[in-house]
Amino acid sequence: MPRIIAITLSSAASRLTHGTAGTFDVAMPLTGTSGVEDRSATTHNAVFTFDAPVTSGEVQVVSGTATVGPISGSGNDLTAHVTGVTSRENVVLRVQNVNGDG
Repeated sequence: MPRIIAITLSSAASRLTHGTAGTFDVAMPLTGTSGVEDRSATTHNAVFTFDAPVTSGEVQVVSGTATVGPISGSGNDLTAHVTGVTSRENVVLRVQNVNGDG
């Protein structure tokens, strides 16, 4: 019988790589006022960090214009590649059905 563990979302961020300068995150709040991603890119990486290691999950667009592409789990992070976001728009994502490595 599989063991069921509770996994809690700790934080979220928009992650982009800026050439040789490296990879940088902009924190996105889980509640309240929306965060602002002011960097231009064709693909945004939404990174969801949990309190335990994750192996898979689903990310869906709740509101706004965007398309969720490949999703990968590594350590406590679940990363979703998000494309098609228009300028000056609020995009709300929902992460669900997260599976842990416990």
